[in-house]
Amino acid sequence: MSDRGRHFARGCALGVLGLLGCAGLDLRPGGRSANDAEIRADAPPEYDLLVAQQHMLDGKLVEALAAYERAVAKDETSAFLHRRLAAALAQQDRLAEATQHARRALELEPADIETRLFLGQLHRAAHDLPAAESITPITCQRSGTQ
Repeated sequence: MSDRGRHFARGCALGVLGLLGCAGLDLRPGGRSANDAEIRADAPPEYDLLVAQQHMLDGKLVEALAAYERAVAKDETSAFLHRRLAAALAQQDRLAEATQHARRALELEPADIETRLFLGQLHRAAHDLPAAESITPITCQRSGTQ
């Protein structure tokens, strides 16, 4: 991750802490747990996205995945959220589910090259080369060949 990406992620994490504080999260011993405070059905999907990003920064993949799933459930037409959920699923080696969400992201934004390449990588990781080639029909030339 670039320095710019780390700074953005850290800023998002600070935003999550502020949102959690506004939600009444008590960080003192014996206070409400983060899990109790972070699940807010009335919050917009961006809130769950920020919670997920904070969990990713903390290395809490299971909690991050749950937050991404809540965000996608709130906005099923967001290609961005489907991509993020797909990436989190792939990190947990849940390639079939990751592929489904990456495919949905590509359906929502068919011109998105990054999503197309990511979906191709998922197919390659699952050893489905025909699917990977159909998604990313880029012919690579070896040096010395035409």
